[in-house]
Amino acid sequence: MHSFNIRKTGAGFSLLEVIFAFLVFTIGIVAVMALLIVNIRTSAKSPNRLIAATLVDEALTAIQNIRDTNIINGRDWYDGLPLNCKTDGGVGCVLGYNNSCFSGGCPSLLFSNCPGQESQLAQVSNSNRLKIIYNEADPNIGYYQVYGSWACSQIDTIFSRLINITKILIAPSDPNQYKYEVEVTVTWNDGFSHEIKLTSDIYDF
Repeated sequence: MHSFNIRKTGAGFSLLEVIFAFLVFTIGIVAVMALLIVNIRTSAKSPNRLIAATLVDEALTAIQNIRDTNIINGRDWYDGLPLNCKTDGGVGCVLGYNNSCFSGGCPSLLFSNCPGQESQLAQVSNSNRLKIIYNEADPNIGYYQVYGSWACSQIDTIFSRLINITKILIAPSDPNQYKYEVEVTVTWNDGFSHEIKLTSDIYDF
């Protein structure tokens, strides 16, 4: 009679091992999904950050243009640059065109001969959101402007922009040696609050 000795050479997976492997797999999938969600949110917010940065740069460039135009026209270089916009109940200054640049009625339109002209700074008591105002000659061209009682528009934005200008002495012994420190702050809320702030110095050259 022949006898066979069958020896077990390997063991199968236990239920505990299967559960543990499934748990590790699940954690990995959850981590990957969370990363994808973060990337999607970041991509969606990138255009808003770019717009905000452009609005900061636009304000600084406009203020430099005001200084340059003053010098060219023989005016004081600081003319039209109000100091300490955050004093006397104000929260800052806003940049925009004067009321005569806008047509009446709703929505308001920006006259074609206004873009490229000098912008103006005005103190405000609250942070108004910017609206997109369109050119009367080309409805495809829009400008970010402060919404006021003189203007109305169908296009509201999530951005607010405030400017503050401070006079700083360069040489304390000489009151005629000074600069203007310009601080531009753009805030917006796309589900989360964001802020971009930039400071630049303006000199009499």
